[in-house]
Amino acid sequence: MRLALLAVAVLATAASLSAQNVPESDTTYVPHYQLPNGRQIVVVYVGMTRCGHSRDPEVINAVRRMKPLLARQADSLAVPLSVMGVALDWKVQDGIDYLRSLGEFDEIATGSNWGNLAAISYIWHQPSGRSVVPQVLIYQRTVTPQQSTIAFGPEQELARFVGTDEIINWVARGAPMPQGH
Repeated sequence: MRLALLAVAVLATAASLSAQNVPESDTTYVPHYQLPNGRQIVVVYVGMTRCGHSRDPEVINAVRRMKPLLARQADSLAVPLSVMGVALDWKVQDGIDYLRSLGEFDEIATGSNWGNLAAISYIWHQPSGRSVVPQVLIYQRTVTPQQSTIAFGPEQELARFVGTDEIINWVARGAPMPQGH
């Protein structure tokens, strides 16, 4: 009996301590899987399995925390959010495994290294694009579903956080949604 009480006390203390160490914003991101109608915010994370900076535990934690922080802000603005993970790995499965370690995404793109279609669109075709990983990009666009097609307006870049320090510091501040959204 005494041993059972001691075990319960230890478990209760451990649960209390672990709850104190988990930030309020550290919850799981849950994609909505719903076609937007109107303005949408798109967040793109770009990383790579073999990049030490992309594998930095602080970056991984920041990306995991970033998604629910942005989701709460988007919800408060009544604007749908889509979070995309891009892995610049040559091997598709390596990229899938890497992105899976970062939690849920609404969509992913992996394979073909820097020739990945998402890298072409979000890095090489953008004036502010830089061949650096990791990075987080935030865009807004307008989506207009129609009877037989879906119109996607031009994507307007709102922010780009390049490198570990920028990403970690931005998320530490609560991942504030950029002005102009």
